[in-house]
Amino acid sequence: MAKKVLVLIGGFSAEREVSLSSGKDIAAALQTKGYETLLYDLQNAWDFVEVLKKEKPDVFFAWVIIGKGSIIFWPVFDLVLDNLIFFV
Repeated sequence: MAKKVLVLIGGFSAEREVSLSSGKDIAAALQTKGYETLLYDLQNAWDFVEVLKKEKPDVFFAWVIIGKGSIIFWPVFDLVLDNLIFFV
């Protein structure tokens, strides 16, 4: 069974469209390697927590733009929902 990867895209900056476009490319590349992918457009952090609980991805890949052209790139890593830590 393929690992489920949640690709976190979007963000709140004027460059949000860049993250949406390139994030879709990342998801497509992962699919060609046999991964099940889900795209999540970050608009609300609390909704994101609920999506994590519902979808239970094996890993997530964050590719979001938080402002002033800064892309936050977190490499793919194992996600343990019971030990999830958010940095605010």
